[in-house]
Amino acid sequence: MLKSLAVEWLPSILAANPLDLRNAVEKVVQSGIKQIHLDIMDGHFVPNISFGPQIAENVHKTYPSLFLDVHLMLARPDDFIDQFVEAGAGRIILHAELSKRIVSRSLKRLRDAACLAGLAINPETNVDVLFPYLEDEIIDRILIMSVHPGFSGQKFIASVLAKVEMLKMRYPDMMLCMDGGINAETATQGFTCGAEAFVMGASFFQG
Repeated sequence: MLKSLAVEWLPSILAANPLDLRNAVEKVVQSGIKQIHLDIMDGHFVPNISFGPQIAENVHKTYPSLFLDVHLMLARPDDFIDQFVEAGAGRIILHAELSKRIVSRSLKRLRDAACLAGLAINPETNVDVLFPYLEDEIIDRILIMSVHPGFSGQKFIASVLAKVEMLKMRYPDMMLCMDGGINAETATQGFTCGAEAFVMGASFFQG
């Protein structure tokens, strides 16, 4: 378990054995971590399909004290926000690469539902795509993808560290989270650049 840094850890059950999700969530609870990351994929925005709101609802009902951090890698997240809020999501993260119309409408839905919101960017995306939205008080974090989204177990893309430094300099009070290829070494690099939260996959469930 990565405990050397005083940061938020968010285990992603995408990296867990899909036939043993109950024990995977139990491992999170037993570790003392209070939140879990759910990667939701539609096969359109990213080239993979994961699971839907039913899994989120089952986790929430079984472990109601576990905070659900839901990452919507969907072409139309606005079509699913209400379902994930009803399923127990504590925070929903959207991708800033989507059209401004979809992002703005989705953020309004989250505000109306009193659900926390985050914005994510892919490794190749310039940070300036985030700027129009970061004055919105509902946004409580930025998720910087350090792999190309869609699959667990990829190699960390070190070039995104410059984006972390840039965002921390411009928005010093914004929580920055990194997702992809996270282990003790890469988390230390991210922390040094200003990240304070890390999504873990293989390093948690298979390490």
